[in-house]
Amino acid sequence: MRVPWRVRMLLRRFGLDVVRIGAPGPALLRKLRLRAGCALLDVGANAGLFGGKMREAGFTGRIISFEPLDSAFAALQAKAASAPPWETVNVALGERDGEVAINIAANSYSSSLLDMLPRHVRSAPESAYVGTQRATMRRLDCILNDYCRPEEQCFLKVDVQGYEKMVLEGARGSLGRIYGMLLEMSLAPLYAGAPSFSELLEYVTKLGYVLVSLDPGFTDEKTGELLQADGLFFRRG
Repeated sequence: MRVPWRVRMLLRRFGLDVVRIGAPGPALLRKLRLRAGCALLDVGANAGLFGGKMREAGFTGRIISFEPLDSAFAALQAKAASAPPWETVNVALGERDGEVAINIAANSYSSSLLDMLPRHVRSAPESAYVGTQRATMRRLDCILNDYCRPEEQCFLKVDVQGYEKMVLEGARGSLGRIYGMLLEMSLAPLYAGAPSFSELLEYVTKLGYVLVSLDPGFTDEKTGELLQADGLFFRRG
């Protein structure tokens, strides 16, 4: 996928560039600094694509995947059972504890707690919402000790279609144990109320993390415009 030059020029003003993480393998583990002694928190796991990619890359440590959609969770459980140690949790993570309504996208992985904007549907008609589902939401701060040992360091991957900041809001008390993050970031307005790329970057920077690289994600096939990218962050110092 070719990254539009306008996007690259904009990011270079901030001293950044967009690069490919590449195929699964040892280089990916080095880039994410994943090792057997850490726990991988996979938030917005859907059917387990990211966790599966980590297993292909050679990560043998514990994976804890969080996925609220019932249909995706069934597929996630089946995938996790074939590649232990891999736990699955049927909840959404966010800024509060309670019940929420999730908008279900036809392609499943574009499902979100937020309303989808027309820009997203124009770029990917197969992502349009087709229904809703009730689910339980928990703050990571409330449940981290249920899945991770007190001394265990964690890497956090969050792909929740515009709700990334709210997941971090519910994890502020746990950040001392999270050494790195991979966050989906929007370069165009796709979900109502979601932070822009610059807003999320500023927020995470204030939490004490440094953006070290970007991996191209969702692209408009008609225009070539990059709409989402995965930002890799590590704790400062």
